[in-house]
Amino acid sequence: MTSSSEQPTRFASIGRRQVIGAAAALVIAPAAVGIGYAAPGRQDATPGATPEGTPGLGATPEGTPAGEGTPIAGSDGAAFEVGMYDLYFEPADLTIPANTDVMVTAINAGAAQHNWAVEGTDFATPIVNGGITESVTVNLPAGTYEVLCEVPGHAAAGMVGVLTVQ
Repeated sequence: MTSSSEQPTRFASIGRRQVIGAAAALVIAPAAVGIGYAAPGRQDATPGATPEGTPGLGATPEGTPAGEGTPIAGSDGAAFEVGMYDLYFEPADLTIPANTDVMVTAINAGAAQHNWAVEGTDFATPIVNGGITESVTVNLPAGTYEVLCEVPGHAAAGMVGVLTVQ
């Protein structure tokens, strides 16, 4: 009869290097995917996505006065659309008129839950699942504000932007 210490265990063939390598892969792979999503100028295969700098999804083209971006159909005032992708906004930066009601419609074109919020204010969309659209009416004095996704870890991963109010 052999002692229990002499019998091979089920995982005896797995070496320490294999375990470390597998753990590293579990950490690095998601980070690499996140970097790919956050890369500037990246074109997304998601329907309706546009490359950076291309008017679309409510972006204010360079040289266009604040508040004259692409209006949302049927809106009476200034309105903008922001795409929420997995770990970035498109456009990340918006310029809107000061002391004016401006509707921001956030479209979750990603797979994860997201929202669009102006830090330090009560202006935020609810956190929504992929494929859901929510709007918030923003009215702020002139200044520069940080926008972010309030889902834990998303802002730290780069899902931030700047709202310039002029």
